[in-house]
Formats: sequence, structure tokens, C-alpha cells
Amino acid sequence: MKIPTFVECEKFLYASLRKFGIAEPFDDFLQDAYFIYHSCCEKYDGSLSKFTTYFVYKFEYHLKSYLRDEHRKRQTLHLLHSPPMVECPMDEPLLLLDILHHHRLTPLEQEIFLLSYKGLPMSLIATRKQISLSTVKRTRKQIKQKLLLDAV
Repeated sequence: MKIPTFVECEKFLYASLRKFGIAEPFDDFLQDAYFIYHSCCEKYDGSLSKFTTYFVYKFEYHLKSYLRDEHRKRQTLHLLHSPPMVECPMDEPLLLLDILHHHRLTPLEQEIFLLSYKGLPMSLIATRKQISLSTVKRTRKQIKQKLLLDAV
């Protein structure tokens, strides 16, 4: 069975991008699609489905994964930059408790996370904890990395 060229498959890509509500420009997604296309060419079995069906399925799976990961990143980063809803973290949604207890944060990371969550500036956190500002910055960066790694 003949495999269509990438250009012949582009109309399916645009339809998928619109289906998922992705706004133009599509350049990055088309570049991803190009790599997915070549991967599909290598693994395609003509006895199972049409090539375009297989390719679109793989591309849409990629889009779903991308959108899910972006949503998780926004949720995680929002927690670090938004003010608390209530005074006591125990009254917060389970997400806050999950971050504090299940993301392998060190005691210092937990304290800095809570102070940042309460809206304190980094300079005040450094003064309160009697550590340098660069330590606070580095620790916040480590927290973000841990949260993003666990989100995947």
C-alpha cells in the first residue's frame, strides 16, 4: 500500500489542530508532526489500517499529551505564584497537601514553598529563614523542577 507524502497529510493535521482548539501559528506542531510522520512511516503496517488513520491517531495522541502536560504545568506554577485562599494550609484543597507530602520536598523546600505560597517576597523569606537570597531562589527552582517532573 502506498504511503502518502507529508504534504498530502497536512489537511488532516490542520483539522486535528483546529479540533483541539490550538491557535495559529502551527509551526511548532507541524514540525512535531513531521517527526511523527517519519516514525509512522517506519512502523506502519498496511494490514491494520490506512496510513492516514494511523498517522492522525499518533499525531492526536501527541497533541493530547502536550495539552495535558501544559495544563499540569500551569496548575503547578499557579500554586507558586498565587496568594493563599485561607490562612491554614490544612484548609486548602488536597492538591496543596499532595505537593507538601508526596513530592519528596525537603523540610527547607516545604518551608520555602509555604512562605512563597503565602505571598512573601523572596527577600523576606531569606531574612526570616536566615539564609541568602540566592539559596531561596535556588530552592524555589528545585521545587518547580520537582513539581514539573512529577507532573509528567
